[in-house]
Amino acid sequence: MEPHAPFIEVYVATPIDECSRRDPKGMYALAFSGELENFTGVSDPYEQPGDSDVIVDTIGATPAESAAVVIAWLEERNLVPAGVLA
Repeated sequence: MEPHAPFIEVYVATPIDECSRRDPKGMYALAFSGELENFTGVSDPYEQPGDSDVIVDTIGATPAESAAVVIAWLEERNLVPAGVLA
């Protein structure tokens, strides 16, 4: 039987204005204008998780750098062998 991977919670910390700037489909613009209701963080509340295992601050980081934060966390806890995800 294969061992099961542990569940980890990763909080990708990105301010809403940055999410809006990065939005390729224009969903945030629709939400801000009121055309799209119940949009998390705009017209629907969003609560930052308080007990995330890993927090990734994406401001000023490339996607590869953000992924490296998660990989390093996994390696530090011996959940994956060092270098296996490189």
